[in-house]
Amino acid sequence: MTVIVLIFGEVYPKGFAKKHAEGIAKLVNPIIKVIIYIFFPLSWLFEQLSKLVNKLFKKKSEPDSISEDELLTIIDEIEDEGIIKPYEKDLITSAIKFDDIEVKDIVTPRKDIVGVSTKDSVRDIINKFEESKFTRIPVYNESKDNIVGVLYIKDFYSFIISNKSDFNIFNVMQKPLFISKDMRISTILSFLKKKASIWQ
Repeated sequence: MTVIVLIFGEVYPKGFAKKHAEGIAKLVNPIIKVIIYIFFPLSWLFEQLSKLVNKLFKKKSEPDSISEDELLTIIDEIEDEGIIKPYEKDLITSAIKFDDIEVKDIVTPRKDIVGVSTKDSVRDIINKFEESKFTRIPVYNESKDNIVGVLYIKDFYSFIISNKSDFNIFNVMQKPLFISKDMRISTILSFLKKKASIWQ
């Protein structure tokens, strides 16, 4: 019954009304007007009671707020109307949902990780930087499951220019930062900003 109610009482009616907003509005407008007139006395009574309670308890009025779902619905509608482009909608939606995204939702799959081994030569590392176009690459020992550091391209080239004959990746790489996959990326971003300010 819950599934049936959700589909036919929530999902389908909202989807149908969204696609035929103008027609549905014209259809239900007379009915809503009748309902407004019928319940006006009751509505007025509750409004007066609400004002009385607010005066008695001196409750400060709060600004009207809009829920996240309502905001996303508005964004969908203005995209359908052509006011914003799809990529702009994706950007806005990502910003709204930013606080809800967890680390596990954005991590790179293990098979797609571009890394260098502690045993790689200087030439191997240069090739890896050139092929990947990354400015920093994780360093692993024996296996990609054992990350031991992060190699920055600026640190790497600065070192090999000044120490051409004695390259040791352990002297160049930086310590990795390990975080939980269940942490929210908004929390991680704040943490990284603090770390960056300390390093500077």
